[in-house]
Amino acid sequence: MDNTGVTFPEGQKPDIYIGGMDGQSRAVAFKLINELRLKGVAAEGDLMGRSVKAQLKYADKTGAKMVAIIGETELSSGVLNVKNMADGTTVAVKADELYSYIAAK
Repeated sequence: MDNTGVTFPEGQKPDIYIGGMDGQSRAVAFKLINELRLKGVAAEGDLMGRSVKAQLKYADKTGAKMVAIIGETELSSGVLNVKNMADGTTVAVKADELYSYIAAK
């Protein structure tokens, strides 16, 4: 396409990538992703059953602004550790307050 002078717009980078460590946590991640998308948030998640390391690598590749991985601790507490990919800081956010947190950023 370089020879034709045609350019494609860059896709929207996700506001947040939410991953899961196992089947149950992935189900919760999908639910959160769907809720966020319905509110206009660009949210992504794992559809391929990748390892956590691979999910984090993919989240970085997509340019996600924030990342949260759901595991056993997050399932039981209802609190997600949301990492800001720009500065590396991590903030504990209640799952039901995730939209408000993202909207404030």
